Amino acid sequence: MKKKNKLIILLILLILLIFIVTSILLFFYYNNQYKIEQYKSEISSNLLFDKILFFHEHVNGDCFQSRVLVNHIINQTKDLNIEYYYSSPRALSSHSFDINIKNENFNKYEIINNSPCYIDNNMLYINIWIGLYNDINSICVFCLKNIISNNNLLIKEINKISNLNIDYINKKICPYLKYNYEYYDCNFLNEYINEMKQKYLKIILIIDNNPTTFSNLNINHSFYLKKLSKKYKNYLFINFTERNLNIENIISFENIYKLHNKELPTGFGIQFSYLSFLVNKVILLPSGCSLFCFNDDNIENKYLMLFSNNLEYTTYCNNYNDNILCSKNIGWKVKILNVDFNKFSKDYITRNIENFIIN
Repeated sequence: MKKKNKLIILLILLILLIFIVTSILLFFYYNNQYKIEQYKSEISSNLLFDKILFFHEHVNGDCFQSRVLVNHIINQTKDLNIEYYYSSPRALSSHSFDINIKNENFNKYEIINNSPCYIDNNMLYINIWIGLYNDINSICVFCLKNIISNNNLLIKEINKISNLNIDYINKKICPYLKYNYEYYDCNFLNEYINEMKQKYLKIILIIDNNPTTFSNLNINHSFYLKKLSKKYKNYLFINFTERNLNIENIISFENIYKLHNKELPTGFGIQFSYLSFLVNKVILLPSGCSLFCFNDDNIENKYLMLFSNNLEYTTYCNNYNDNILCSKNIGWKVKILNVDFNKFSKDYITRNIENFIIN
């Protein structure tokens, strides 16, 4: 009986101890939360703006390259009752719908000037162009070498003028932020590719749009598409641009949408990039739409970029004689093929593309 009473007393003491410890922990937790909310409220009340406008005056690739910075700033300020906007008059989309930029908040406001950051009419303007601090740290437009360092220079300027205390971005993170494809209606594409894999030995994805930045690569891809599609009838070729070639195993991205009674979305490079995860081979151009595909796994001999030695672009970090894109920095296995028509024939280019797709 005495032993039983001792056990009961010990149990009561244990319960009491747990209650006391839990109460202390809860007190510190809620007290800390209260202080955090007070701090947030104090910052909010002292802010000279209630809206943030991310902006640049360039194209879709620049929007994609800004995603890490935009996402970081939103995560650091999302509890301050701020509304977020994105303006890029030449781009088709903010490419940030999945990181809290509403579609209706794209290109709603005009850009006042191209300063790095400034406050005007209750709006904090943040210039997120990739080349903003290129005179300090030259950025490679492909592997984005030095972009995090330049983003942190901008964050320093933002903190100076805004009463914010945004942390610097970790330089070790991947400079590309993957899309959350659940926001972009891509499931039917997965079903379509799985169906085509039952019919075709390989599926080749070709990004054959007309680049804005590298306009001298606006070549007519029909010459190699015709020849290779007829030779490899057990391959399916999916291309970005409708070329009206009337060949059974060539289909444009737009026609895939039509097959599924869907309307091609504005800025559909996001959906197009989703296919790069699903197909066997990807042929790229140095354009924004190609950059969307760069967040795939590091698969050898899956990617080929059609390039040209006459591209006068100082922010390309690679040696032009190297046959792997930015290999010394990020270790991607994106092959390079020179398609300079002043030096190489169409037959030479076609043979090299053929060698890529069959191996």
